[in-house]
Amino acid sequence: MKTMQFLAVLAVFLTFEACSSEELTCYSCTDCQPNFVTDLANANTETCTKSLVPGVEPRCMKIIDAAGVINRRCADTLQCAISETVAKCDGDDVNCLICCEEDKCNSATSFHISALVVLVAAAVHKILF
Repeated sequence: MKTMQFLAVLAVFLTFEACSSEELTCYSCTDCQPNFVTDLANANTETCTKSLVPGVEPRCMKIIDAAGVINRRCADTLQCAISETVAKCDGDDVNCLICCEEDKCNSATSFHISALVVLVAAAVHKILF
């Protein structure tokens, strides 16, 4: 049964592979300052390149640690699916993260979550639990 579930997750990744972008630009900062959202013109960015692993796509990530410190960086669909299963932000949480799939989408306090991330997170959760 686990083999069938793995194959289903792999099929989802490969299905979305053809529809994906090659690169993504994300905001990048460690311990992002409170004025980050109001000063986006001077914010650091990084280019997230496509993985060599089929179906693993670049994503932007926003991480809020237990102390409320915000970090922004590149990630990928696999990191996001696994991490959001454990610690997905829900409102004004701390010690959580959230991923998004559009250029510079990790600046705001809210996100549009991709259908792929939801599907992959559900599949990973079902396999692991």
